[in-house]
Amino acid sequence: MVFINTGTITIASNSTLTPYGGGNTSTPINVPAGAILNLNGTFTFNGGGPLRRRHCQLQRRTYTFSDNLTLTSPLTIGSTTTLNFTTPISLGTVNLFGGTLFAASDITFTDTFNWSAGFLFGGGKKTIAASATANFTTLNQVKGFTGVIDNFGNVNYSGESLFFSWGSSINSTFNNLPGAIFNATSRGGFRQHFIATNTFNNAGTFTRAGSIPAPPLME
Repeated sequence: MVFINTGTITIASNSTLTPYGGGNTSTPINVPAGAILNLNGTFTFNGGGPLRRRHCQLQRRTYTFSDNLTLTSPLTIGSTTTLNFTTPISLGTVNLFGGTLFAASDITFTDTFNWSAGFLFGGGKKTIAASATANFTTLNQVKGFTGVIDNFGNVNYSGESLFFSWGSSINSTFNNLPGAIFNATSRGGFRQHFIATNTFNNAGTFTRAGSIPAPPLME
């Protein structure tokens, strides 16, 4: 059954709402402390309908946000979950470990971005703000992107398998901008999945370190 909301939803503390059949909302959904919104189907958050949450489980489906998403705790995306943002959004702490963030519009990471596996797609820019730290971690786990990533903050690349042009021949660029820091350690290297014009532009500080035998930085 599809759940369509144009009114008010209240989830009491220690209660769970699970719209298994998916649906959409055009008004805010407030999830207070102790409550759980368990999204287990394809769900669309239309204009005027931000999700304000403390505990939201996004599981193995596609969720489209066409208005802002306001978070009071970390956003964690794993497995086959896809989050599609159609309007610009700023995100605080984000843990990406196997799902997909699709930036139809711009996404800005303002706090901590932990990326151990998964994908950043879409024509919008993916920006690591000057206030943010991004940690690209974990060996033998693909981290793939298309389009443009702008780094104004700090990136610690201690994993490997950072792929440009993952899944398609879209030209992809990583810009390490003035004042930004990019630390590549361990086995971290840059690779391309599909043939395209792929570029790493460094105008900030780039450090290559690590005692573990590493593959070429650029492949």
